[in-house]
Amino acid sequence: MVEVCRQYGIPDPVIEEEQGGISATFLEAIYKKKYLPTLDINDRQIKAVLYIKKHGRINNTKYQELK
Repeated sequence: MVEVCRQYGIPDPVIEEEQGGISATFLEAIYKKKYLPTLDINDRQIKAVLYIKKHGRINNTKYQELK
């Protein structure tokens, strides 16, 4: 599954053990408001990722302005 996802350029599936079985969640994109908080990053970093997704890049001045 992971290999196929990588071939198509989509995020690796989230594979979890649940109630004696496993589940696989396929993500459209990891750079979404709903998924980013599950990562080990702070709110300002989340805003920076979303800014980059929208604008293509960010500079230090703009990053410092994010609150």
